[in-house]
Amino acid sequence: PAPKAVPQPTLVPTPLVEVPQPSKPEPEKETVPQVFAPTQAQQELRQVAQEVWKKYGESSALITVDGWRLPPIDILDKASEVELGQADNMQRARLIEEALASYGVESKVVQINAGPTVTQFGVEPG
Repeated sequence: PAPKAVPQPTLVPTPLVEVPQPSKPEPEKETVPQVFAPTQAQQELRQVAQEVWKKYGESSALITVDGWRLPPIDILDKASEVELGQADNMQRARLIEEALASYGVESKVVQINAGPTVTQFGVEPG
């Protein structure tokens, strides 16, 4: 048998289709932050800050740490001396025992070391 002829594909012209171009986005408008007038509290705070600076700002005791100027220590008020007596320490010892008892921990304060700033309470279970 003779080989069959294979049909050749024929090109058929297709109509041109126009694809719409994407529209260009409009440039975003820059937003300008609104500026508000300072409130009464801000004005008072600024005035107090200026008064403090006038009083203490020229102190030679300014310290600089990592580029920050620390205020002088003399702007702080002196603390009043508070003396806690033995009765105050005993009351605080009972308060510690009661607080631990509320968690089911029986304890007894056996030692009180009163220092100038911190008071230590020695607590034993039981």
